[in-house]
Amino acid sequence: MKSIILSMVCLMALPLSTFAQTQIFYESFNENSGTGGNDDAWTGSIANNNSVKTDNEGWELTKAYGASQCLKFGANSSLGSAVTPAINGVKDTTWVSFRAGAWANDSKTLKISASSGTLEQTSVELGDATWTTYTIKLIGASNGVKITFAAAQKSKNRFFLDDVTLTVDGEAAGSTDPSTDNPTTGDQTDEAVTASVKSISEWNELADGTIA
Repeated sequence: MKSIILSMVCLMALPLSTFAQTQIFYESFNENSGTGGNDDAWTGSIANNNSVKTDNEGWELTKAYGASQCLKFGANSSLGSAVTPAINGVKDTTWVSFRAGAWANDSKTLKISASSGTLEQTSVELGDATWTTYTIKLIGASNGVKITFAAAQKSKNRFFLDDVTLTVDGEAAGSTDPSTDNPTTGDQTDEAVTASVKSISEWNELADGTIA
């Protein structure tokens, strides 16, 4: 038991760092009350509402239709696309996430592009009549960047889009400086070493006094 307690002390002394993700853009499309997509309908007489709603102003939409808390793009022989508003707050590395799915039995290639920077992936293969979440790294984008989602072909390449999100890596939260707080680091101060040893001694005394 004592060895377990000492191990816990050592683990507690190790530096901990948690990097938070900061969201700089999010579009839910939740205000759309049509059919298709989130109600698990992927074909037939669905998503034919031309009145679409977005959380953010500035979207450029082509052949877009309101579906079930999402949007459907394209028609049987018409190419659909969505261009986000200009997005600020980007960093050297920005993450583009979204959910998308193909109209049942349609072509499944969705193209993604950015107005600045470089995407590590410029197309994805959609699931047939099902949602998939994708996350793509965007490097070197400038403030005001726009992300475009577009069908790869004009005919029978309809797709649903939802939950478009851009995030960047935040600052380390709850981290400790290993040069002063980690008792296993040679560069720490004598005071830090003494404090750590005292803490371990206290645990030893507690263990000796309370554990048979």
